[in-house]
Amino acid sequence: MRYFLFISIFLIFTVQTNGQKLEKPNFSMASHPILIDNIVYSEKEIEVELTIENQTTEGNFCADKNIYLIDAVQGIRIRMKSATGIPICPETYNFLFEGEKKTFQLFFPTFELQPKYIDIIEECPEYCLSIQGIILDPVFNQIINNGYNAYINENTDEALKHFTKAVSEYPDYPYSFLYNNIIQILAENQDFTNAKQWLTRLNKSDLKDKQYTLDQMRKQSWFDHIH
Repeated sequence: MRYFLFISIFLIFTVQTNGQKLEKPNFSMASHPILIDNIVYSEKEIEVELTIENQTTEGNFCADKNIYLIDAVQGIRIRMKSATGIPICPETYNFLFEGEKKTFQLFFPTFELQPKYIDIIEECPEYCLSIQGIILDPVFNQIINNGYNAYINENTDEALKHFTKAVSEYPDYPYSFLYNNIIQILAENQDFTNAKQWLTRLNKSDLKDKQYTLDQMRKQSWFDHIH
């Protein structure tokens, strides 16, 4: 089975909308082994349900009171107002075993104008949670998921078509994981000429996590063929 470099490829979910509920949206990267189960909108608040997995023998977790939703394009920040299923720091939840999963909910006021992409950023002394580049557009999510499903089924031409479409139709998305997916597929298919072109395009971009993506690519055996 094939895998992409970053956590984003493991999020092979179907995005569904039911009124103001978005299930399992895609995102660029996260600081912890965590998944977004759903995001629920109402007139008064935004609820984000997350599931974190403990990967240590004596892990613990809490939610700092200074957690923000941030419009990834405009930079507008709204502060968390409450949480359920997880204690507020300095109280902590102590995991019972390695591999245990904990589901919890964070509640925020609404944005005046709903953004297309958001970040969740915890401002705390250490081990702070961050989830960047969460995609709220259901059509965008579906295009990406189509690419993931094609890649898992080893239909790389189809996967490349969907990821390229996502970049083309959503040029305002400020993160670079889709570029990584495209370049990796091209390199795996030994289409190094087009991979170089996409790498040049990435290098010239002003995407927020460009340097991180480039650093991760440099660790891959195929990178020597395209830089």
